Amino acid sequence: MKLKLSFDRWFLIFVFTLITSIQSYAATEITTKIKGKDCPIVLVHGFLGWGRDEMAGYLYWGGNALDIEKHLAKKGFQVFTASVGPISSVHDRACELFWQLKGGCVDYGAEHAKKFGHKRFGRKYSAMLPQWDEAHPIHMIGHSMGGQTIRYLAELLAQDFFNQGTNERWILSVSTISTPHNGTTLATIVGNIFWNTFDEILSGLVALSGGTLDSVYDFDLIQWGIERKRKESISSHLARIVTAIGNTHDIASWDLSPQGARELNEKIRVFPDLYYMSYANSKTFKTWLSQVDLAKLSMNPALLFPADFMGTYRGEAIPADKTNLWHINDGIVNTISMAGPSNSPIVKYRSGPIKKGIWTCIGHASDKDHLQIVGHYVDSSWIVNFYNNIAKRLATLDR
Repeated sequence: MKLKLSFDRWFLIFVFTLITSIQSYAATEITTKIKGKDCPIVLVHGFLGWGRDEMAGYLYWGGNALDIEKHLAKKGFQVFTASVGPISSVHDRACELFWQLKGGCVDYGAEHAKKFGHKRFGRKYSAMLPQWDEAHPIHMIGHSMGGQTIRYLAELLAQDFFNQGTNERWILSVSTISTPHNGTTLATIVGNIFWNTFDEILSGLVALSGGTLDSVYDFDLIQWGIERKRKESISSHLARIVTAIGNTHDIASWDLSPQGARELNEKIRVFPDLYYMSYANSKTFKTWLSQVDLAKLSMNPALLFPADFMGTYRGEAIPADKTNLWHINDGIVNTISMAGPSNSPIVKYRSGPIKKGIWTCIGHASDKDHLQIVGHYVDSSWIVNFYNNIAKRLATLDR
């Protein structure tokens, strides 16, 4: 009898301990759950973009309509605006982005630097987010090439490329706006025509800033050893850059091309624990007789030529049976390219929670060009509503 009582007592103690442990574990899981509303937001600019301390205070994220960083901060988020090489490759930009957020000297990687013939190390940064890690992940929002940069950073984090103990779970969500996931046919314009087109666009944006050409903009090409000469105009400096490194594949113009984007897509995975959301836009109309797309007259004048070029493109860079679909664009990027990488599953958003591990195309702004979508030459009420909806969606995500 004593033996039986001892066994019963032991069994009861074992069950009680097991239940208590399970309850304790469950409570820990609940209290350590990562909530989207508590994660910082990092804004990453696109091709030819700039940081908050450049362009004499004229904002990339908001232009003359809204300070998007401050606006998102009012929604309860910590918000940071990154500044990476405006014409650098996706790889180089992703490296700069990591070290800018975590703090330290930019390391582009010995193998990469050797392959392309530039310096391994770049600028040294103080950390924007010193506590950033898997337990303190971030939301990342990228406009245009900024979206490609974010995706590539996630891949580098997964590989622990920076030898900092990283993985892809350092990021909670990826949101891309007007991003050429599959490239843009505008990048097929060869040589000087491509760069001259963007020189004109950049010059127009510089004029908006009201600053001087010597003080408002930096191409950030430390890795290539190319620095701005005293009183050198942006146009002259850009021409010198193109002459020196224009033929390399370690540059934005290659990664923005359909072929370069395909190469990137083959390297970059879609991770099951990340949320992926894309936002598309366009500002062209399809002509009735010729079945090509032309720019709407309300498009930014600097984008009229690029829009018409893409809207009539019939080259080898895109599938012949999808030519008409590639004609729709926002003046810089073909709209079909904005939904997500073509080698990844993509769904259109209907309603309800966003699913992890799959690209969700949230919507299509059919009357906004590439600059208006981030606040340039656009009605402030529209831009406020657009970014309000992004903030609300990010707040619902959790892990």
